[in-house]
Amino acid sequence: LWHLSHPNLIQDDVVVKGPEEIFGWLTRVMYNRRSKFQPLMTTSVVAGFRKGSGFLGFVDSLGTHFESDACVATGLSAYIALPLLRKRCEERPNMTRDEALQVVEEAMTIMFYRDCRANNRIQVADINATGVAISDPKVLKTKWDHQGFSFNATRSMQYPGGSF
Repeated sequence: LWHLSHPNLIQDDVVVKGPEEIFGWLTRVMYNRRSKFQPLMTTSVVAGFRKGSGFLGFVDSLGTHFESDACVATGLSAYIALPLLRKRCEERPNMTRDEALQVVEEAMTIMFYRDCRANNRIQVADINATGVAISDPKVLKTKWDHQGFSFNATRSMQYPGGSF
């Protein structure tokens, strides 16, 4: 990404790459690397705000890319959380920031319960016309004392003379 913006800094011109240009460049880089059998094994989300409108895009290590007006997700959350996010966005297309944050927290809580590598701490980035603001880490509220989670309810073997 540095190679994309550095020539403009040296030339001291007013050309500034927006999120659409960076997204287009990143899709070409990923596809080119895949075509050379040297893929960059990463999935990226490009988000930005320019000229009064927001931009949200997704590109993976194969160069597969798409733009979205509502939501994107990477990794396992693309299979588990993204359907929930899309459903909530269809139900309420003009959510407030607080409502959107509740939906994200709900989706991330579900991801924490389903993914053994997940953490219950999240950070949220707000991107708007005034700039980018990244929140402090927030710990999601979780509940692990459900009756069904007890060892007696989940054990599968009974041993003579007692239980294990």
